Amino acid sequence: MSGTFRSASFTVFAFLGLVAMLYLIPGHAEEDASENASVERDLRIHLEDTEIAAKSGTRMSLLDLDGRMFKIPASKRSGVLADPGRIAQLMNNVLLAHWLAEDARESGLQQDPAIKAQIIWLATEVLAGAQQMRIMEDGELDDYSSRARELYLVNPDSFKTRETLSFVHLLINVDERTSAAEARARAEQYHEQVKAGDNLTALAAAHSEDPSSKTNKGRFEDIVPEALDPQFAAALQQMKVGETGIAGSSYGVHLVELTGREVPRQETFEEAKEQLVEQARQAHRQRILEDYLAEFYAGELELRDGAVEKIRNRYAK
Repeated sequence: MSGTFRSASFTVFAFLGLVAMLYLIPGHAEEDASENASVERDLRIHLEDTEIAAKSGTRMSLLDLDGRMFKIPASKRSGVLADPGRIAQLMNNVLLAHWLAEDARESGLQQDPAIKAQIIWLATEVLAGAQQMRIMEDGELDDYSSRARELYLVNPDSFKTRETLSFVHLLINVDERTSAAEARARAEQYHEQVKAGDNLTALAAAHSEDPSSKTNKGRFEDIVPEALDPQFAAALQQMKVGETGIAGSSYGVHLVELTGREVPRQETFEEAKEQLVEQARQAHRQRILEDYLAEFYAGELELRDGAVEKIRNRYAK
């Protein structure tokens, strides 16, 4: 490793970080598509910004950090930035990558054709993705409300809420140690305790054999019947809100109280609007992209003589 202090401003032949200035000369071949035609790729990257940190002779800028941050979803960045320790770890990782890459360049590793190919491909993927995003964003409408309303009117049944059930239950497993009759007898005992004034939630937390009861005390909110054991769901659907009873399932016997029921209803457009606007926007973006890519897909794949054999010989080793 060179002892000189490494600059945050240099021309590199590697794809690390955000590309500030990128020139990717597309592959091209001679018009006659002869056997000797060649495809040429040339990647030049220059990145320059104010230094924000350094370690072991390697320096970094905010643009260097940008190159790493794009891999972190925007929704998770606040969690990273709220923790100084995670920020330090992130910066160390970026500096380490540049430290290794600088040594690789000094040793001439970037001249390896296979490494060059990977660098070009990484840059190509980033550019291709950015171009797709640009095409879709440039074609977006300012307002998708009218399209959202069309979606709502065309298929209103799609915007009906589903029935949901809320309940508290205490499970007694039926297994090699406990028969169905024994489990039901225990459930009936707990039922008598509830009738006498005991709280089912407290009983479930103390006695239920459902592992989740240790944290939720047997309480479940707004569950669609399809997500429940069919036998158990059928019993709940026959109960009135506030009613407590005994129900069976493939797990065993339950003492259960139905605490709430939401019946299906038609959502208003305003209730569904946010979802519909996003659905309309995404559908439009997809059409924009498909129209743009149609020019490429309209072309025919032209294989040069011996191309398949060359590929097999190269990679089937």
